[in-house]
Amino acid sequence: MPVQGIDTKFLETHTPLLTTLLDVIHNGALCEAGGLEAWLGCLQTPSNWLYIRPLCPELRQQMGGFSVLQIPLEEFLARPLPGRRVLFVENTKPGYALPELPDTVAIFGGGRNTQWRMAPWLAKRDVAYWGDIDSWGLTILAHARQALPGITALMMDHETLMAHMDFSVEEPRSTNLPAVGLLSEERLLFESLIKSAQSIIRLEQEYLAQNYVLSKLYSWANCCTTKS
Repeated sequence: MPVQGIDTKFLETHTPLLTTLLDVIHNGALCEAGGLEAWLGCLQTPSNWLYIRPLCPELRQQMGGFSVLQIPLEEFLARPLPGRRVLFVENTKPGYALPELPDTVAIFGGGRNTQWRMAPWLAKRDVAYWGDIDSWGLTILAHARQALPGITALMMDHETLMAHMDFSVEEPRSTNLPAVGLLSEERLLFESLIKSAQSIIRLEQEYLAQNYVLSKLYSWANCCTTKS
């Protein structure tokens, strides 16, 4: 098989076939290396990305002056970020609308992928999670709390739902109540969502009033400062 002149698009298009052929030719070397890209010495295409946003000038300076970064999940797990507080946000748009918070880094855009919770360095941070008030958002929270028992849920409560009930919609497809990971009041909220007389309720975080969001975020940051 000629190698000279082969472009990366050819490799991308025919990866499964090339992997099978080359693995036979090289006596299983590709399988042992972890695939075609690894065998060729290429940086593998990340499967999951996270947006990273430092929320104060000091942390921005420590992170090269960038206001927003996008990094692979694997690097997030392996490389501790600066800052005492870490705020995880389910969706991307609310992440861009976050205010300045002292000593805080925001992580957003992960959606239902909760592998970020396995980063060992998070155990030494004050961590909060803000997601949609629906069965999926509460399930993400439950998964996160299994690895991070001290995580704080923000704006995922009955008070928030009632304050924004006019913006709630029907959740098109719900999931089951997690067996573990939710506090008693969060379990009651989950059950109330799926037992609603109207429909299965969903309140997306984008519909929360900005003054309400700011109040809750500042309160969390101040509480963390008081504890420390």
